[in-house]
Parts: sequence; structure tokens; C-alpha cells
Amino acid sequence: MIPVATSAGSPHLTVRQEWLAQVREPALEPELAIVDAHHHLWDRPAGRYLMEDYLADINASGHAVVASIYAQCRTMFDLSRPPASQSVGEVEFANGVAACSASGQYGHPRINAGIIAGADLCLAPQWRRCSRKCVSGQATGCAVCATPRPGTLMPGWSPIRHRPRPAS
Repeated sequence: MIPVATSAGSPHLTVRQEWLAQVREPALEPELAIVDAHHHLWDRPAGRYLMEDYLADINASGHAVVASIYAQCRTMFDLSRPPASQSVGEVEFANGVAACSASGQYGHPRINAGIIAGADLCLAPQWRRCSRKCVSGQATGCAVCATPRPGTLMPGWSPIRHRPRPAS
């Protein structure tokens, strides 16, 4: 893990190795296969935590992590897209990490075996239609989100009628 300093105004905490090193506990059942159901990866001006960092942490943990689920953290947005679909860049990033992991070159755990994505549904009603396709696995060639991974979860989506964001 790379030690980093917080940049001014960043809402993100820095990784403090000295704090993390205070307590080391042995795994209670080191042979039990575990799927880490929620982790983040990021590369921001305030710091980075990428696949190599995550692998170092799980390898040092003593746990048998066999797979992980990536949870969105508003990183790697694709600024070349319209605002409503910029968060697709994060899904593409997470999917790229999944492809690297699936190659076997980084060890046994399947990193980002699942992806939980996010989107600001207030920006475009098209996200509702698109997210239905994504969840059902029918998103191939979707012009709105161009999601590369059928079955990507969109936690911001709801079948309940979309309510506009209150005026600021």
C-alpha cells in the first residue's frame, strides 16, 4: 500500500500504515474460502489504492480470499462521455481490473468478480431504461451506458418512479 498525504479539501481519508500496523490478528479459520463482498480501488490526487495494494492486504491477512466484489467509489469517471454516463468509466476501470485478475498473472483470487456500479439518476432519465437492460444482461450495444459487463448492479436504480432532485 502506498502511503499518501491528503490533499487540501479532499473528502477522502488517507491510508495510515502506522495505524493499521497497531493490531495484527490471526485468521480464525484460514482455510475457509471467503468472498470479500465490498471493497474499493481508486487513483486520485489525494492517494491511490489499486489491485496490487489490495492483493498485498488480502495476502497478508491470512484469510483465504477467493474472490471480491468491487463497490463504486466515484473514481475513474470517463469525462469524454455526457455527464449522465460518465460513471460508466468506473465500471470499465473495474472490469479492466477483473480482466487482469482473471488472467491468473496476479494470483488465485478473482478480484472484481462482481461490480456494484453507481449513477446519478437525476442527470438523465435514460439511466432507468439502461439500468434495466444492465441488470437483465441485455445491455450489449447500449448507447446510453455502453456497459461492458452484463449483470452490473446499479444501486441507484429503483423501479419506483424517479423523483427529481430538489432545487438548491
